[in-house]
Amino acid sequence: MKAQQSIYLDTETWSNQEFTEVIASRYFILGQETNQQSSWEVRSPNDMEIDECLILLNNHLESLGLIGILSGEGMPVLSIINLPISPSVSSSFQQFLIWILMSIFLTIVGAEWLGLYDVGDSILDGNTIRQSLFYFTFPIIFSLLLCSNLRYWMAKNYDIDSGHIIPIIFPILYPTWPFGLTGILSQKRIDKIPFPNRKKLAIIESILPISIFFLGATFTMIGLSITSNEPPDLEDSPIIFDLNPFTQTFASLMFENYELKLQWLHPIGIAGIGLSMIGWILLLPIPGFPGDRLLYSIFGTSEMSKGNLQTSLFIISLVIMMFTFAFVNYLPWLFLIAFSTWQRFSPENSIIPFIVNQSTELSNNFKSKITILLISVMIIGFPGLAPITTLEEYDSGLSTSNWETDLEIPQFGEGNITLDLRPKGILPVSGFLQFSIEGSHSENWEINSTCELSNLCHFSNITQNNNQLIKILIHAPDYSFEEKFYLRIIIDVNGYEEEHMVFLYNNLYSGPTDVFWEISENTNNPKICTKLNIISGDQGNLSLTNPFWNFVNSSIVNEEFSELCLIGHEGALFSSNDVDQQFRRYGPTIQFIRENNTTLEWLMPIENTEPIVYVSDAEWTIPFWLNSGNNQYSIIYGSENPSFCKSSDIVTEVGSNWTLPLEEYTPIKFSKGEIVNGTIIIPSSGWIMICDGIIPIHKYIIEEGLDVIINPGSINNRITNKSFTAYNRENFSIPVSVELYGDSVNVGAWEEYYVPNNIDPFGEIEIILDEEFNNSLFYVSWISIDNNNLIIHNSVRCPVNGC
Repeated sequence: MKAQQSIYLDTETWSNQEFTEVIASRYFILGQETNQQSSWEVRSPNDMEIDECLILLNNHLESLGLIGILSGEGMPVLSIINLPISPSVSSSFQQFLIWILMSIFLTIVGAEWLGLYDVGDSILDGNTIRQSLFYFTFPIIFSLLLCSNLRYWMAKNYDIDSGHIIPIIFPILYPTWPFGLTGILSQKRIDKIPFPNRKKLAIIESILPISIFFLGATFTMIGLSITSNEPPDLEDSPIIFDLNPFTQTFASLMFENYELKLQWLHPIGIAGIGLSMIGWILLLPIPGFPGDRLLYSIFGTSEMSKGNLQTSLFIISLVIMMFTFAFVNYLPWLFLIAFSTWQRFSPENSIIPFIVNQSTELSNNFKSKITILLISVMIIGFPGLAPITTLEEYDSGLSTSNWETDLEIPQFGEGNITLDLRPKGILPVSGFLQFSIEGSHSENWEINSTCELSNLCHFSNITQNNNQLIKILIHAPDYSFEEKFYLRIIIDVNGYEEEHMVFLYNNLYSGPTDVFWEISENTNNPKICTKLNIISGDQGNLSLTNPFWNFVNSSIVNEEFSELCLIGHEGALFSSNDVDQQFRRYGPTIQFIRENNTTLEWLMPIENTEPIVYVSDAEWTIPFWLNSGNNQYSIIYGSENPSFCKSSDIVTEVGSNWTLPLEEYTPIKFSKGEIVNGTIIIPSSGWIMICDGIIPIHKYIIEEGLDVIINPGSINNRITNKSFTAYNRENFSIPVSVELYGDSVNVGAWEEYYVPNNIDPFGEIEIILDEEFNNSLFYVSWISIDNNNLIIHNSVRCPVNGC
C-alpha cells in the first residue's frame, strides 16, 4: 500500500453558508436563498411530511449547536440559527431546597388556618403542624409536583426539555389571598425552549393550568366532604369563600347547605380553592402566562406580532381594567389586571415562545377543540368578582332578613306570623325573644306563641344548620279597630340587642296609616302629624273634643290619602292622662263623622313623649321611695333603641350604700324596700328603665341638666296629684318660677294653690296645685328645667264649646 498522504483543505472555500446548505439539502429540496444568511425557501421530498424533514434535520444540527426553523405563510422558509441555550435557573439540589422551603412556608399558613378554627391550640403545637402538613401542605405540593411532572413528561415525549416549575409562597395568611401560594415560576425561559410546532406548544402549555385547576377542584370537594356542618370556635372574623361554577355544581349535588361549610371550610378545601384559582389565573392571556402562549399557538407568531391584534388586546385590557377599578373591590383582581395591562403595553416584557415550525397551520379540528376547551375552563372556573370575603359580623345575634315586616289582621279575628331563627353570623346564638303590641290600647290585644310563655321565648344554640321556627298568634280585640299597630319583637341576645317591628293593619275602615303621631314641631305650640287613608265611599268631617288641639288643615276629608296635622296650645303634649306600654303620651281622640251618620274614633300615642330624668355630672342617685312597694326591681340603661327589660339573669344585685356604673343592657337589681344611698353612673344621653322582671315600671329619657326629682311624678310629664314634692339634689339654690297659659287662668280656677320661690341646696319643697272641685275646665300642669330654673307650667282651658 502506498503511504498515506495528508490532504490540505482550503477553509475559506468551505463557508458556514455552504456547510449548512449541504446539510439542509440532505433533508429538504432547497429553493431560492433569502436575504438572511443560511436561509432558503424549501419544500419536502414527495414521500415525506415537512415536519418529519425538519425533525431529521434538527437531530443532525443539534450536535453542531444549530437548529433549523421554518417560517412563512406561502412557501416555507428554512433558517438555520444557533441553538438557544436554556440553562436551568437552579441546580437539582437547589430546587430541592426551594421546594422544602416553600413546603415549610405552606405549613405555616396551614397552621395559621388551624389556629383560626381551633383557638385552643397554638400554631406551633405538634398536632397543629402535623395536621397542617397533611391537610394543607401535602395537597398543594403534591398537586404542583404532579402537574409539573405531567408537563415535563409530555414535553419529553416530544423531545423537549421543558424543565420543572418552582412555586412562590408567602408564609402569611392574608385575608384577601389566604392560600400562601402566590405564583409559579418556570425552571427554564420559555423563549429558549424549542417547541416543534404550534400544536405541541398548545398541548404542553395547557397541561399545567388545566391539571392544577381540576386537581384543585378535587381537593375542594374533599374539603367540603370533611367540613363539619357546625361552626368551630372563632375569635376573629372568618374568611368566606365562593366556589367557581364547576365545583359549585358538584357541591350542590353532593352536599346539602354547602354554603354554610364555605364559612369555616376545612384547610384541604381551602388548598383546593387556591389551586383552582391559580390554575384559572394561569390560563389568562397575560404576557408571560401559559394563557398568552396558548394565544400564540392558536393565532400563530406572525399574527400575534401584528400591531392590530396587539392593539386590540391592549384596548381590551384597558377596558377590563377600568371596569375592575370601577366595580370590583377585590384587591388581587386589581393587581392582576394592572399587571396584565402593563405587560401588554410594554413590548420588552413580551416573551414570545420559540416555535420551530411556524409554517404549518393548526388544523381547524384541533384549533376548535383547544379553543372550546380553554373557553370552557375559563367559564366554569371563573372564581367570581369577590371570591374571598371577610365576615365582619360573624357573632352578631339573630338575622331578621327573612322575617315579615307587615301582616293583615282581620277584624275580630287573628293573624299569625312564623319566625325563622337563624344567626346573622356563623356562631351559635342563645337568648330570648319578647313580643308585645304597640299602638292604641294595645293592652286589649292578645299574643300567643309556640313558646312556653306567650310573650317570652327562650332559644339556645341556634346555628345556620340548626334553626328554629316560632309561630306567633295575634288576636284582635272584640271591637272594631281603625288604627294601625306594631308587633314589637325584641331580640334579647347579650351584646346584640335589637328590635323588629311588624306592621299590623286592616284596611276595612278609614283611619291613620301610622301607628304613632309624629312631632313635626316641638315648641310651646307643638305640631303633630300623621297620614290618613279614607277608603272608597267614605266622606265626612273630623272633630276634636280636646281643647288643647286644633286642626292645621281642613277638617273636611274625602276619599284619598291625605296628611292630618294638629297644632297645640301650651301643654297640649301633656293633655292626656294615658300613656302606652312604652310610656308615650296619647294624643287627642279624633272623631270622623261620616255622611252615613256613623262615627269612627282614632286614638294614637305620640312618639318621643316619654318623661325625662336630668343627670348632673354623670351621677344619679336613685330616689329612696322608688321601691317603696317592697318589690325587687331592677334598673337598666341603653344608649338608644330598643328600650326593654332584659330577659336574662341579672348581672349585679345590690343592697344599700352602693355606687356602680350602669353599662348598656346590664341591669342592676336592688333589694326590696326603700333604696338607701344607691347611685348609678350613666352618660348624659340615652334612657333608663325600671323593671319588674320583663315588665317595665317606669321609663325615662336621660338629659344633661339640674338634678331635680319629683315625687310623685317626673320632669317633662303631666302632674296628676294635687300636691307633690320637688327635691333639689344640687349644692346650690334653684329658683322656682311659674308660667300660666290658657283662656281661663285665674284665681277661681284653683281650690288651693301654693308654689315656693326657690329650693334650697339639697332641700325640698311641697307644691300644691289643687284644681277647683266640680269644674268643667281642662287643666294641664307639668314641670320643666331651663337655664338653672325650675319652671311650673299651668295651662287651663275652656271646653271646645266654651265655658
